[in-house]
Amino acid sequence: MSANAVVHDARVVKYATTVAGLGHRVTAVGLSPTGARTETTLGAVPVVQAALQRPTAVARIWTRLTVRLGRELRTRRRRDGGHALLRGSGRRIEVYRRHPWLVPGRLVLRDVRRQERAIAVELRRLRPGVVHVHDIYLLGAAVRFARASARDGRPVRVVYDAHEYVLGLANVAPRRVAALRLLEERFISAVDRVVTVSDPLADLLQRDHGLAERPLVVLNAPVESASGAAVRPLREVAGVAAGTPLLVYAGGLVVERGVQTVVDALPELPGVQLVVVVNRPGSMTRWLQARATALGVGDQLHFAPFVPPDQVAAYISSATLGLSPLLRAPNHDVAVTNKFCEYLAAGLPIVTSDTPAQAALVRELDLGTVHQAGDAADCARAVRAALADHDRLAARMRADSELRHRFSWAAQVEVIRGLYESVAGATPVRDILASRQDKVRATARDEHDRREN
Repeated sequence: MSANAVVHDARVVKYATTVAGLGHRVTAVGLSPTGARTETTLGAVPVVQAALQRPTAVARIWTRLTVRLGRELRTRRRRDGGHALLRGSGRRIEVYRRHPWLVPGRLVLRDVRRQERAIAVELRRLRPGVVHVHDIYLLGAAVRFARASARDGRPVRVVYDAHEYVLGLANVAPRRVAALRLLEERFISAVDRVVTVSDPLADLLQRDHGLAERPLVVLNAPVESASGAAVRPLREVAGVAAGTPLLVYAGGLVVERGVQTVVDALPELPGVQLVVVVNRPGSMTRWLQARATALGVGDQLHFAPFVPPDQVAAYISSATLGLSPLLRAPNHDVAVTNKFCEYLAAGLPIVTSDTPAQAALVRELDLGTVHQAGDAADCARAVRAALADHDRLAARMRADSELRHRFSWAAQVEVIRGLYESVAGATPVRDILASRQDKVRATARDEHDRREN
């Protein structure tokens, strides 16, 4: 379960369909975007979107004003200052943590309380034996349900999937960061297993919370599609001719992700084109286009739409380099992002900012180049170096089957299989994933043989 509509959350969707493929009976539970309870499906997995009670009119207006004002102030400050290091308000967060009465959850996390109440109704109806809760927001609801079930003589296991380093969130107000961190501290020791998205974050969680067991790591790796569905190449979508260097950024578009650094680098990269893959146009796309136009490189910037998660690698594979220009923040420093794994799956050399987790992998595994976060001139240097070494890097990545497997969803399935054996008993006899993965591998071999011939 997760505090969103589920169906658009790639990590949650992959988990739900994977665990169902392992033979377990799975229901994905989230929150209705309309407020009214709905039921749908993800393939064979039923999805329940819980009814979410609307806040009062006064609360809605206050929340809208404060959230928008806070976001606008943070965004304007970072746009104007071009900060490479999002130090945030660490000192203020620490004050709130030392004095919890300054961040009463019932006030600071009003939205989370409403979400918990909505989800609790569905948990009581479904009576699951295992609750796999994604991200911090519904952790309290999962633990409370497990405790109530235990009092009724029915044990329930809880798995907490920590998507981010809560204390290091880059674009969340300090009071809310502190309140979410207190929520995590209160309930994390009560769960049965902790899972997270990278090795550095696993180490941080174990250290910060004194966990007896190191969290398991399940990377945000792309699913390998066995369907063979055709997808229009990104180069064609963007209208960029073959042979022209094409940089791709695929992912969320906010100031903290640092795409403006690459736009600012374009004047030093004549002949190089940049395509940004976005869910929908918005204020950020307009701002980036205006920025590029002002720099005289408006014709080098393109935008392209999202495709389904299992088609991303094929979609972007016609590009030349993959970009991850994250600005520095504690959460970014320990992240191994979706796009990082998708670039690997697509066989694209990677240009990343110096966020330590990803930079270390790029250097250690010889995947591309690293630049100083927020520094356009250094970004241009790193892009030029990666372009000059492109053929060698791409050939090395294509030839390294162990590397590709390490960052594939097939490798993560083995971790998930072991996780569910530990919390739900032996894997059921019906395991459709093994045959599905055999089909994927066979399709990949056939495609490789076709290209060789």
